[in-house]
Amino acid sequence: MIVTDEAGREIEVHDSPARIVSLVPSATETLFWLGAGARIAGVTDYCNRPDRARSLPRVGGVRDPNLAAIAALKPDLVVASLFENAREDVEALEKASIPVYVTAPSSVRGALDSFKALALVSAAPPAARKKIRMLESEVRDLARSAPPRTAEVLAVVWPDPVVCPGRGTFTADLLRFSGARSVAEDLEGPWPRPDGAFLASAAIDAVILTTEPHPFTESDALEWRGRKLAFRGKPAAFVVDGEAVNRPGPRFAGGIRLVRAAISGLSGGG
Repeated sequence: MIVTDEAGREIEVHDSPARIVSLVPSATETLFWLGAGARIAGVTDYCNRPDRARSLPRVGGVRDPNLAAIAALKPDLVVASLFENAREDVEALEKASIPVYVTAPSSVRGALDSFKALALVSAAPPAARKKIRMLESEVRDLARSAPPRTAEVLAVVWPDPVVCPGRGTFTADLLRFSGARSVAEDLEGPWPRPDGAFLASAAIDAVILTTEPHPFTESDALEWRGRKLAFRGKPAAFVVDGEAVNRPGPRFAGGIRLVRAAISGLSGGG
């Protein structure tokens, strides 16, 4: 069948792919959640969810997959990401007559739409549609119960240099559903690197450290609490599950709840 992927590319895919290779951890987890896991033939070194994905053949990294290893698996479909995989790798696979569906979820709503598209191109069982509808209902409930005040947060995904979610990223949109706003949205680019001057001047309610891609720990939160930042009131710093917060996968509703719970006790917020 002919479909348009999330990068706006018109591609031809098998209507019932028997062998799928996933080049992005969130897509791997989503395909399993949709019921297509039994047909996944290969994944990247970073695809760790669910646990069953750990035993699948590995095809290298997200940014540097082994194209020969992918071809050797004879996939009917490869799932890639516009934001995480290199365009050159996608083009090389297509030149080898391997169809590639590119995902591009940059918001909570976009993630839900991406789940529907992946259910279609992977020929997921009918139960997948019910799962997606239930998650959509859960997201609507979360939106309705959003805190009355938005907390200004410095969300950090990498320590040196400091990298934060900016405009047009899934993580920044998830924070909004949580009742927070990434102050890095005031900077240019999707993943800005705020300098010392910005960190010293941005009035924030809390620092949120994610455990992925960098494995922040409570000791890091303690160190951030001691920094001289323009906090509103008592300094606060929290560590949250980066897989649930940064990955546009089926656990993101839990990520919304984690952030919401972390900021709920802030003075004047939540």
